[in-house]
This record gives sequence, structure tokens and C-alpha cells, in this order.
Amino acid sequence: TASRVCRHAFFWGGDKRMGFLCDLSERIETLCLTAANATAAANATASSTTASTVAESLALRIEQKANSIVGLSWEKNLDASFLQNATKRRVYDPTSVRDLLRMMRN
Repeated sequence: TASRVCRHAFFWGGDKRMGFLCDLSERIETLCLTAANATAAANATASSTTASTVAESLALRIEQKANSIVGLSWEKNLDASFLQNATKRRVYDPTSVRDLLRMMRN
């Protein structure tokens, strides 16, 4: 229906798009932290956990698709002054979806 089409992300306003990207960034960060914590716990107990496996798998799949999501280097598509300002406080990997979302969020 037309109302369903209008709810598509293509038609979202800037605030809603940014909110979605911030939420996605936080979820990816949480996945990576969950994976790291579960892996550390599994290593300490010499066993594997489902939480570790699922979180690692999701985080890994996102980064494996990075080339098709952000290209070879997303920094080439950003304004030089914006990039210079953003990288004053933190170093970002220009091939990482996670780092691009983190930079946008910050």
C-alpha cells in the first residue's frame, strides 16, 4: 500500500535516519562487547558459549560485507574538514562499518 511505501527508510527525515544509524551503531558495539566478553569467559572456563558464537557471527558478517556496504574506504567520500575534525579525537578504520557508524554517532 502507499502508506507502507511511505514508511520505507528512503522517505525518512534526517532525524529519523540519524536515530536509526545511532541505534544500529550501539547494537553493533554491544554485539562486539558481548562477543569479546563471552569469548574471554569461554576461554577462562575452556568451553564455548552460544552467546559468544552468535555475537561473533553477527559482528563478523557485518564486517565481511563492509566492502559492499561502505566500499573499500569510506573516508574518500567524506568532506576533508569533517574527517579532519572527527579524527582529532579518535582513530577510525576506513574499511570498517562499525567505525563509520561510531564516527557518525560521535
